[in-house]
Amino acid sequence: MTKSLPEAVVWDLAGFHHGYEVLDASMDQGAGRVVWQLEPLPRVYASRALEAVCYDAAGKPLAELPLLWSDGRRDGSSIDVAELDVGYLAGVLKERARDVARIGIRRVSE
Repeated sequence: MTKSLPEAVVWDLAGFHHGYEVLDASMDQGAGRVVWQLEPLPRVYASRALEAVCYDAAGKPLAELPLLWSDGRRDGSSIDVAELDVGYLAGVLKERARDVARIGIRRVSE
C-alpha cells in the first residue's frame, strides 16, 4: 500500500469497529497518508481517541502514532475521515520500518 513500509504489512482495523463502519480505505500517495472514510454507527458514541500501533513479527510494539481526524461528506451524508501519516511514521521508525509486520488501530487508552 505504501513504499515507506513493507508491502506485506497486515492492517488490523478492529479498533474502528467499536464505533464506525469502514466505508473506504485508500493511500494518498502525494501526501503519504493512508485515509479511511468512516461512518459512525447508529446509537453509538464513536470516539476519535484512536491511534495506529506498529508491531513486528513477534508482536512487539515498535511505535504508536495518533490518527489525524477531519469531517467529510460522502453521498450527501456526514462521515468521519481518519488519516495516518505513513511518511512521518517511517521517519519515526527509521531502520525499524522494515520490521513492521502489522499495524493495528486501537483506542488510545488500551
